[in-house]
Amino acid sequence: MRGWSSIFAGFLLLGLAYWTYSMDGFGLMTMICGSASAMFFVRGAFGLEIGGADGATGLMEFMHNPADAIVDSATDKLADWLQDDQPQSTAAVAPDAGTAAAPPVVAPIVVPPRKVVAEGAMERYFAQQEAELAASASPEPVRGFGRKGL
Repeated sequence: MRGWSSIFAGFLLLGLAYWTYSMDGFGLMTMICGSASAMFFVRGAFGLEIGGADGATGLMEFMHNPADAIVDSATDKLADWLQDDQPQSTAAVAPDAGTAAAPPVVAPIVVPPRKVVAEGAMERYFAQQEAELAASASPEPVRGFGRKGL
């Protein structure tokens, strides 16, 4: 389901932008409300809801100090990108030996080679074609009477 809360917030901000436009024309507050409403419409179209840690607070941080907001957002994303996709396995420690247990041996996957269905199939095909052509080739057609037979 689409992000209905973001779309609703976009309509509220669009109404506020229209109200500020009707009161004092095309000013700074109208542009801010209009761009914030467009941002919420896009978020709603992508199915993102309004959360406690994102949405308007991120937009306000960006408007207050764009460089700091970009750096903060990039470092958050970078930490997610650099995280390992697979969790690291922890080796069990033997209680009396004090050494790590060896990881379990996994059998390799063996893929059998492809078999040739019929070796020499092309040669047999061409030999059969030549035999059929030789058998179907008839001598000169028998001449009869008529216009073609003359």
